Amino acid sequence: GRWQPTTVSTPAGPMLDPLIESRALIGEWDGEGRGWTVRDWVPGPAGTVGLSLSGGVELEIDVAAPTTFVGLWVDAGRDGQPSLEALSTIAILLGDERTTALLELRRGGARQLPSDPRLDAARVRRLDRGANRSEPGVAPMLARHALAADGGTEQGASDLVVALSLLDAAAAGFQIDGLDLDTRVEAMARAGADRFVEVWSPDAPIDVTALSAAVHEIDPLLTDDRRRALRTIVDGRARQHPAGSGIVAAAATASPPRRSAAVPHSAPLSRLRPVDVATLPASLGVAEAAARDTRDAEAEVRIPGRPDLTERLWARAFDTDGVILAAAPLLDDDGDAVARLLVPPSRLVGASFDVTDRPADARPSPGLRATVDAIAHGRAATRAERLRDPKETYSRWGRSVVAWRDAGDEDRSHLARLYAEDGNRSGRIPKPLLADPVVELGG
Repeated sequence: GRWQPTTVSTPAGPMLDPLIESRALIGEWDGEGRGWTVRDWVPGPAGTVGLSLSGGVELEIDVAAPTTFVGLWVDAGRDGQPSLEALSTIAILLGDERTTALLELRRGGARQLPSDPRLDAARVRRLDRGANRSEPGVAPMLARHALAADGGTEQGASDLVVALSLLDAAAAGFQIDGLDLDTRVEAMARAGADRFVEVWSPDAPIDVTALSAAVHEIDPLLTDDRRRALRTIVDGRARQHPAGSGIVAAAATASPPRRSAAVPHSAPLSRLRPVDVATLPASLGVAEAAARDTRDAEAEVRIPGRPDLTERLWARAFDTDGVILAAAPLLDDDGDAVARLLVPPSRLVGASFDVTDRPADARPSPGLRATVDAIAHGRAATRAERLRDPKETYSRWGRSVVAWRDAGDEDRSHLARLYAEDGNRSGRIPKPLLADPVVELGG
């Protein structure tokens, strides 16, 4: 039967503003996927992050403009009806009127959802508070919760980055009213505190002011022991660095860690081969690699000084038609990550190579590689933006512009250029995430 909104009592109550205040939302019933979709903007040049919420609800936001709502998915369940948890979640996100209109869509294609009467009042209240965001979208704390949570799941993220991301996500999530985040936020707070106490170091580039605020926010969720341990660390850092925010500025302008050459200097330069690393996660920090022929039927792919990559990545060789000739894991060779590939002598001369974390996947097309590269540059640019580093911001967005153009996406290329020239005049750039300075310095 039809969903009757009067039978549902949401934790938000009738007075809370919807967490998604976008004015023009398009809703649609997906019969094949058995669920409802809501969408607003297409993903921007830095891609999106997703957030799983109660009841099988998936939220997607834009990385470069985190308060921009991209999309929402609501699972219909086995009986074609959303669960009570899903009803509660989407009512808090969208408001009662839009929730009712969305769930009544069963056929007839996509339709614009009506505006909730509370949206105009919410906009007035936000402007009264001095917010400079001209267009409503995702509530800032919900956007920050999603961004921070995503940072802690990046492949190759250090323990310190994971710890700071968990603390950041917990502090933001604790400030979100209505959504059933209590269990998740408490788990994040305790796991983040445990890990941070174990792995922090006195010279880590941490913004002590922001860290102190996050610790204060999650204080009720921590055990007495962890509360005291965190407070001791924060107070000690505050005495050591009274101007805590200056740590972020120093981290943003510091030179990145120096990388070794792709192969030892003793390698014969005439026989070096390029290696495609474009599809590797940016968090691994693999900017380049190179291969060389070592025998008539053997090629070596080496990344010096990166034993942390061994047994995690694979090197592959392809012929001129893109057919895979050989694959082998990177192994530790006296502190280097090395793979040796046996390639038929007749095909070795024309072979090409890549390093991947997904050896079973087909080799990506040039367009896909350019897209992956463009998003990686865009994400790096958004981090530089949050750290208020205009030089790096412009440079990284510039690389994203070129990569999107190579991928054949002129719209995102143009938007990346606009972001490069924006200078935060639009107010879309949030405060730095706790983990940003650490990631920036390769920690």
